[in-house]
Amino acid sequence: MIRSIVFDLGNVLFGYDPNYILTQLLPENKFHQAYLDHFINAQLWQELDRGSLDESALTDLLNPKIPDPNLEDNIQIILRNFVYHLHLINGSRSIFLKLKKIYPIYLLTNFQAVPFSQLREIHPFLYQADGAIVSAHHQLMKPDPEIYKYLLSKFKLEPSETVFIDDLAENIAGAQSFGIHGIQFKSPDLLQEELIKLGVEIN
Repeated sequence: MIRSIVFDLGNVLFGYDPNYILTQLLPENKFHQAYLDHFINAQLWQELDRGSLDESALTDLLNPKIPDPNLEDNIQIILRNFVYHLHLINGSRSIFLKLKKIYPIYLLTNFQAVPFSQLREIHPFLYQADGAIVSAHHQLMKPDPEIYKYLLSKFKLEPSETVFIDDLAENIAGAQSFGIHGIQFKSPDLLQEELIKLGVEIN
């Protein structure tokens, strides 16, 4: 029997499209592809998500790769504003709120610390989660085994009674290695079908 449900954020509750985000934040910037290749879609972004990289180092690290005279300012524009361009997946939000009436709900996300706080202010329904594990707060990231151990320990979850919803197969596999049920998110309709198959009640 499922007693607890854990949601990822990106591409589960919110659509995440780096190309679209950058187009909105730095329209017609001629270094668009370089920002994608060397920053947003690169290891540096992952290190920010992990909380292992100080933002103050970014300009020096990116200077050799992105010859933008406004690099320092544009890095800050991206970091401070990208959450405003994550589009809410309304069907997922609806499922989240229906489930919250019956089950404890948790968040497990690879996300930067300040942007996560911003996202909750923009979308207050996230405050209804009973707890959240944010990678940057703990210097742990999915699919590292330690983050799943921490999730189970912190919230005293029984793996066989817990389901984890994420868009990436490797993150689901990481959870399943601990006996947690996993659903790889494709769409709200398919998510609801998979939850029902596990015996989850959705009113």
